[in-house]
Amino acid sequence: MCENKWEALKQKAAQQGCMYIHDGMKVGLGSGSTMVYALKYLGERVKAGLRIQAVCSSDKTEALAREMKLLMIEDPSKISLDINLDGVDQIDPQGNVIKGGGAALTREKMLAQWAAKTIWIMDERKIVDKLDQYLLPVEVLPFNHEHMRTVMITMGYQATLRKHQGQPLITDNGGLIFDVRLPIGKTMSQAHQELIQLAGVVETGYFEKRLSTAVIAGSEGIKIIDFKDQ
Repeated sequence: MCENKWEALKQKAAQQGCMYIHDGMKVGLGSGSTMVYALKYLGERVKAGLRIQAVCSSDKTEALAREMKLLMIEDPSKISLDINLDGVDQIDPQGNVIKGGGAALTREKMLAQWAAKTIWIMDERKIVDKLDQYLLPVEVLPFNHEHMRTVMITMGYQATLRKHQGQPLITDNGGLIFDVRLPIGKTMSQAHQELIQLAGVVETGYFEKRLSTAVIAGSEGIKIIDFKDQ
């Protein structure tokens, strides 16, 4: 399937996912290419009269949301979200997700935890049998990050510092990202539990299954999968 067809599927998933957002809701807005389409659809609905308030997982998302005339939740003490809308890097049949390709994983996880429910929007390429073979993005503090990489290696992980234009990529939080390959036999859940214990690790991109709905656009149409909380 050529790239423009994949983009068309992203648009369909985004449009369908936006239908879960109703008047008066407080909404979390994630990051990524599919979310760009979602923000544009939400902008059209806001222009037509939809009233929502939002909090965004990245500076880039917030800039586009404001451009689309979406109202932001300005009081951080009152962030209780009705719904969270976000894309995925990978999702398994149980509803566990990997995110972090856009380096916004920490804020994305915060919004997912603050929301009553998350709507995952994606094309069918994002569905995988097992997450373990994929890289796990891990956000870390910059301080002595090379030592942290050494510690991860001694634990059996392969950790590569993510770069952009030849320089370490800096997250909106001021952190760095390691893309981590798991040892053979290690599950993504086990890796998260181990790595999150390391001082200096801010968060990992493993999102354990919680109350959510996956909206998957494929060659045969839209597929909806509901996942219950743990």
